[in-house]
Amino acid sequence: MNIKIPLIALTTSVMLALGLQAEPTQAEIAATKAEKLYKKLDTDHSGSLSHDELEAHKSGMQLIKRFEKFDANDDGEISTEEYIALASKAKKKKSEDNEE
Repeated sequence: MNIKIPLIALTTSVMLALGLQAEPTQAEIAATKAEKLYKKLDTDHSGSLSHDELEAHKSGMQLIKRFEKFDANDDGEISTEEYIALASKAKKKKSEDNEE
């Protein structure tokens, strides 16, 4: 079985193990949460989210409304990279808005 671990998560783990970083950044936390939700929604484990997979879960209903925005390459599916990039960007914007 080939397990993909995002480089950002691996880097954080290594840095924490070496004592080089006390806590993960907000972006790393957001990316980790986004990845966990993505894996939950990707029921066929294809590495991309289809419209049907999103409809099958409550968590996916918000994504259906913005499917086209997440599907950056217009292939009809949301890849891990597309999902994490947009979810992390949204989380960062929300954090910045809360700081103001």
